[in-house]
Amino acid sequence: MSDEDALLRAITLAPDDDLPRLVYADWLDERGDPAFGGRARAEFIRLQCETHAVAKTRPQSASERERLRRLQARAYGLLRRNKDRWATGAAGVATQCRYERGMPERLVFPASVFCHTPGALDLVPVRWLCLTFDEKGALPLVRQVMADPVAERLKILELLLLPRMSRAVLSVLLKGRACGIVPRVNISFLTGTLAEEFRAEALLRAKFGNGVMLHIDSPPQPRAALPPNTIPF
Repeated sequence: MSDEDALLRAITLAPDDDLPRLVYADWLDERGDPAFGGRARAEFIRLQCETHAVAKTRPQSASERERLRRLQARAYGLLRRNKDRWATGAAGVATQCRYERGMPERLVFPASVFCHTPGALDLVPVRWLCLTFDEKGALPLVRQVMADPVAERLKILELLLLPRMSRAVLSVLLKGRACGIVPRVNISFLTGTLAEEFRAEALLRAKFGNGVMLHIDSPPQPRAALPPNTIPF
């Protein structure tokens, strides 16, 4: 394992801790590597970690809010200028990528790409994963997603499905274990009725319990505009 892989592994194993991220930023600074934008990436990591810490305090004064705004603007500017250089690994194949505290943590993939890129998220501290499915070969992909070790690190797994998949996918979920290890699973169907939603949710809750916090959208509501630190590729 390379030095960089070891540092990324440390971040992945302690996703809530800023220290491994700041250690990685120091390593990027020492390494330089202008082709990758290493020093800019190091600054970006530090800025987003600081932004996160400041935002947690819920700044009240005008000066504190202005400081937060400037940190966010600086980080966003770095991301806009360097996104192509930083789009390697999982960030390079995702259709959307949102950075949190300097690292890609929210990713959107076509399910087929995710399933045919084994290990792509091994060194990525992903917490929210959204997978889109088309109808062809969807069920084997759902089964593969549910069995993937990355599910154990997620806070939210979102599946975007075509309407005719709904019953079959619910069957897979009811027979599987993934909902038991992911705190929240969002299942969005492109059509359906409120009664169908309640029946599906009742089935899933009966198997996995109310504490799993399942949520099923049918149809999904229009998505809000992506936050500034989200880059669609």
